[in-house]
Amino acid sequence: MSASERMKMAAGEWYTCIDDELEALRFAARDAVFEHNSLPPRHRG
Repeated sequence: MSASERMKMAAGEWYTCIDDELEALRFAARDAVFEHNSLPPRHRG
């Protein structure tokens, strides 16, 4: 069985960025950044 694209990325190997799992992670990261940037400065970590 071949490694997932996420596992290849984490290992520093060549991977295909057009992957459902990686796309879901990108969307989650965008949402987290948006939420963080919407917080007042005193509430940011």
